[in-house]
Amino acid sequence: VISTDTHTRSFQVADGVSLERKLTDDIENIQGVADVQIKQVDGALEVNVVLDNLEFSLFEKVMQKELDLYDQFPDMPVRFNVVPRNEDATIPNAA
Repeated sequence: VISTDTHTRSFQVADGVSLERKLTDDIENIQGVADVQIKQVDGALEVNVVLDNLEFSLFEKVMQKELDLYDQFPDMPVRFNVVPRNEDATIPNAA
């Protein structure tokens, strides 16, 4: 069960964990994911994922998480960025 307080855009899953933490944990558990950062930016949920490589099956698993998020929260603005890991890979707006 996932609930939201639309006034503050604070999302919680049934066990009291934030949506950001739950989604981070879910994506980090996909083998081949090197880094995940999720935060609220300008009223949107920004999801940044770095993959070990852009192998289709790995990319597809991460994209399924994105589609699941859109299905659960169709009115929530989401920015989903996926990049391969290399020495130049950086997560947008990481601070």
